[in-house]
Amino acid sequence: MDFGNLETAPMIGAPYGYEALCRFLGIVDYQQPTIFSLGNVVSNSDERVLDRLGVDFRSVWPSQPQPEILANGLLRDAWGIVLKPSGAQIGVPNECCPLRNAKTLKEIDEYPYWPDTHSPLITEGIREKAKNYRDRGYAVFASAGYGMMHGHMYAFLRGFDRWLLDMKWDKEFARALYEKIGRVAIDYSVEFLSAIADYVDVIELSDDLGMQTQSLMSLEDYREFIKPHHKKWIAEIERVAPRAKIFFHSCGAIRQFIPDLIQMGVDILNPLQPLAAGMEPEALKRDFGDKLCFHGGIDLQRLLPFGSPEEIRAEVRAVLRTLAPGGGYILAPANAVPQEVPPQNLLAMYEAGKQHGAYPIEL
Repeated sequence: MDFGNLETAPMIGAPYGYEALCRFLGIVDYQQPTIFSLGNVVSNSDERVLDRLGVDFRSVWPSQPQPEILANGLLRDAWGIVLKPSGAQIGVPNECCPLRNAKTLKEIDEYPYWPDTHSPLITEGIREKAKNYRDRGYAVFASAGYGMMHGHMYAFLRGFDRWLLDMKWDKEFARALYEKIGRVAIDYSVEFLSAIADYVDVIELSDDLGMQTQSLMSLEDYREFIKPHHKKWIAEIERVAPRAKIFFHSCGAIRQFIPDLIQMGVDILNPLQPLAAGMEPEALKRDFGDKLCFHGGIDLQRLLPFGSPEEIRAEVRAVLRTLAPGGGYILAPANAVPQEVPPQNLLAMYEAGKQHGAYPIEL
């Protein structure tokens, strides 16, 4: 079992969130939450919370400086990405993207925030942390932060709209920016993973390719612009950490991309957003269950926020019946847990997993 897709705790904010979960479990002396700024999720989950829920994974990722507070109240992180706090969420405004108005390849190369891919901060303390998790019997999950992203990074630098439009209207620029992002992603990820290669079990690659009803781009555009860089990244990571499994995160309706992901070497698919078009667990298990491990699948759009604990336990049993037989399933919510999920509902999910998740699955 896992906790979201990064072993991350629920988001901060009303009406529930991480701190309400801690209090519900009787844990009042938890550390001040450390927030992963872009997702507004807690990155220092209390071990007692994870143990109470039965989470089998522990995560490591690179350190990076806290975002800079700009004069207008926005934030700028270490990669130059401008963030806008909005209630309990943080967004990336298109109009503030640092390469939004770039027109030349020279502007890509001269962008001042490309990271130092050999910075000691990337690996600071992570080997000791990974070894400690392994020695305690947990699976070690590694994410290189922005170094695991290609399409996301393009959108953060250029704007979500121009990310998609460039692939149609400015192909030369799109290829050049993808090439730069791809080189940085590999160098950054290799630096990070080389320090923990003998301990890491699962390595994340993350790029959202879908929305609720369809994919964000055509399969042809994915194959032309993004897949070559995903493929290079996976090949290099497999060279550096050959014993680890490759975990691919994408929200939304991404069924058309799954054969390509398998072909590139993806082992684990997350988050299985079950209400998205074409992402029904039964069909995915039938068509790809002999080639992929599935991670997630417990609905966060309706069930966990608004269902009863009894409905949640019933759905966990149904998902286990569908995805667990034959192996290849990690029970988890279908993404990071939003603050609208009541603690009792989250606890019901994990209790049902512990009760019914032992092999052989007999429900």
